[in-house]
Amino acid sequence: MSYGRLLHRVSELLKVRAIVVAGSFNRAATSLFLSQPALTRRVRELETDLQMELLIRSASGVIPTSAFNEISAHLNQIHDSVMKLGTLLDQIALDHQTRIRCGATSLASSALLPDALDLLGERANLTFEVVDGGFDDLLGRLARREIEVVLGPALSGKIPSDLKGESVCSYEIGLFVRPEDLDGIKSVRLEDLSDNSWLVPPRESKAFLDVVRIFDEANLKLPRKLIYANNIDLIHRVLKNRNVSAFAPVPMFEKEVADGSLVNVEPKGASIQGEVILYTHRSSVENNRLKAFFDAVRRVAMNSPGFVALAKSIPGQATMRRARTSTPISRS
Repeated sequence: MSYGRLLHRVSELLKVRAIVVAGSFNRAATSLFLSQPALTRRVRELETDLQMELLIRSASGVIPTSAFNEISAHLNQIHDSVMKLGTLLDQIALDHQTRIRCGATSLASSALLPDALDLLGERANLTFEVVDGGFDDLLGRLARREIEVVLGPALSGKIPSDLKGESVCSYEIGLFVRPEDLDGIKSVRLEDLSDNSWLVPPRESKAFLDVVRIFDEANLKLPRKLIYANNIDLIHRVLKNRNVSAFAPVPMFEKEVADGSLVNVEPKGASIQGEVILYTHRSSVENNRLKAFFDAVRRVAMNSPGFVALAKSIPGQATMRRARTSTPISRS
């Protein structure tokens, strides 16, 4: 093994120390396998490689460099860190009220959390507080571990008081809007859609194309009815290429006119002042393909910078919680 490769492996293992020192799962350690046996094995393998390298250098008359000696000295610290990491996870497991902040820029690494769950097993009832976006991989990996994903409103102050306190459905999802689009909005209300409907995010054709791609890769049929906000020509073209014949646009916005009444207005691409209607899906049908569909939409929402997903939930809280009797989301 080359000296450079040894340095790289030590650099990886030293990230474990950063986890322990910070007291949380640091994003810098995403390349590690977060399990005590795996880390211990890698430390021992590294020790063997270092000893072999030292023998080779000694036999050839090469004096070990100071950096090489520092690597050897770090091994004991790494051993200690591995043990402390296991203790840290045990402490988390014992605290049934533990809340771990996760997301793209939070201290808790979204890439490490699923591995932490594997290590903890069923000993913990953890709440993962989603504090920012960018956790596409996290949602997918947690779904395979029977984690119930619950999306709460990011803009709780914009949700009417009569909706507060209502429980969220497992596969409910709302209109994707930019925060600035809610400026000047008079009110927000929720309306149900049929099981075979989907809402295209406003001014976000890429998100639509991403969902189409996800459906193609999963061999899923696109919903027959779509509700759009913009980029009509593009959406028509994509749907036509996939033989989706029943394309039924539905007005999403209502605008107050001179006499005080509300009239339906189809978006034309500009910011519309008035009332935004948030459409949600609340079907209780246990259908794997339907679940896969909503999961695909949710993944696109999480990957769309500047967007938020508004769902009917307890305001101010966006959580993922361990489902005790849930069924994993199908990926087929």
